[in-house]
Amino acid sequence: MTKPGKPDEAALQTWVVAAVKSGAIRGKYGRPFIASVPNQRGIKPKVQTLKRLVNEGMVPGFPDLIVFYNGYATCIELKSPARAGKPEKALSENQERTIGHLAEAQIDTLVSKDFDEVMAWVKDFLAVVDKKNN
Repeated sequence: MTKPGKPDEAALQTWVVAAVKSGAIRGKYGRPFIASVPNQRGIKPKVQTLKRLVNEGMVPGFPDLIVFYNGYATCIELKSPARAGKPEKALSENQERTIGHLAEAQIDTLVSKDFDEVMAWVKDFLAVVDKKNN
């Protein structure tokens, strides 16, 4: 596999998920479990549908990925490396609010547009969990 140069956000997310699922990063307890969190990115549902989704538990601004490992979790919010003219790692109000709620629950969140930074974050997360469970 060849790492993409400047992918859009969806391509970056696909690359991160594939790398983690392939076992590119492992901890003492094996591979982490990674999942995407469906949100309203790219869709414009009717107000009625959006209200129903929120009532069912969708959280506007929830990070794109969640990684679970040996009883712990961390989140990753990806930004498109190809977003010309947009501020580096800019977050929406919903994203800022939701990441704040996650921090209050002691769940760390990385905001990144860089594949290598994300892989290093996941590797460090596994190392921290492994150390806690010694």
